[in-house]
Amino acid sequence: MGQDTADRVPLKRAIIAHAVSPDTYAVTLPLDHCYGHTAHGGLVVSTILSALKMHFSTALKSQNQPHTFNFQLSFLRPATDGQALVEIKAAKLGTKISTVHVKFSQGRADNVVGYASQMNMSLEEGVSFPTSYKLDPPPPPPTDLDRLTNQTPGPHWLSWTYPWSPHSYLKAATHFRWFSPTDSIADPSIMDLWLTPLASSDEDRFTNEMLGSIADHWAESLENYRPNDSTFTSSNLAKVTRVGDTDLGTDIQAPPWKYLTQSMSMEMKKVLPPEGVKRLFLRARVKRIERGRLDAEVVIADERLELVAVSQQVTLIIPGLGFTKKINKLPTYIACAETAKRARKELSVGPRLITHLLIQGPNKKTRYSLSSYLFKHRIGPLKPQHLAYPVK
Repeated sequence: MGQDTADRVPLKRAIIAHAVSPDTYAVTLPLDHCYGHTAHGGLVVSTILSALKMHFSTALKSQNQPHTFNFQLSFLRPATDGQALVEIKAAKLGTKISTVHVKFSQGRADNVVGYASQMNMSLEEGVSFPTSYKLDPPPPPPTDLDRLTNQTPGPHWLSWTYPWSPHSYLKAATHFRWFSPTDSIADPSIMDLWLTPLASSDEDRFTNEMLGSIADHWAESLENYRPNDSTFTSSNLAKVTRVGDTDLGTDIQAPPWKYLTQSMSMEMKKVLPPEGVKRLFLRARVKRIERGRLDAEVVIADERLELVAVSQQVTLIIPGLGFTKKINKLPTYIACAETAKRARKELSVGPRLITHLLIQGPNKKTRYSLSSYLFKHRIGPLKPQHLAYPVK
């Protein structure tokens, strides 16, 4: 299946923030950077970082603190594709470090809240000592990554891409070329990746504002604990994409779990060049997976494996699209006429259950996405009297 690039939005453009007032910025979350219709936490973080960069280059330019070096964010509810606002309020403005309160919202609902600290990292002064810190176990050397394709693995790394489909749940992941180790991983809790943008121009070279998005592309490490059952382990993904499985990531072959970011913090260790860098290394190490919750440390490094950023994350694990196999026999309904044409078109080429159709609740005012309705009601049953009319 060829990739239609007409509607593709490079990550750099996807996170652009526009000022609508001195402390409020408008952003648009493109559908092709979402998982399904849900904007992953990292995409939201990158829009916040973009708004912070603009805020400290305009409203607070006199502070001379252009770099976000630390943030802590709490995710109150998932964001979806479409319009959103980022509000920034000063908490403490200092000569060296300033801290602001940030809020990301859609409609009347607050999605993400937290604090970010700014400084001028190019003017930092103070005591420094070299330490013995290193990645342990060390990743394989990044030999000849530029020469690798889906069909030509190298001595240490496999190159692969997620196939793009208009029905893919994994659209956000299709913007990158991924590199996974050819050798078996030292421990299933570890996921090592190199990422580079698929964009042919320099527009999508990685900058500090994109690190939020980059830090969030690791959750499939959970699948490493299911090596015999999952397509989405580090090694299996590379193998499947090498043979051209164009169904991978569609509603039929979607991951069995959704990962909802609950909190994310990050400390920037380095300012990337203004023009960006072509490639970044990511190591995610899960510390515990228990009762539907996992926490992890994510290390981002440059091509010399020098630290760029370190992130701590907590994620909830809930049933994903793969879970719909249990309910495929239920009738499918939609709530409003404007989605009927689109629904019938998608139902003709995809699975019978489409997760982004709208369902009208019993009070005839509340609407749920199909996935949230099923989750809320413990997988149905769907009752026709709660819905507008069936799709036939």
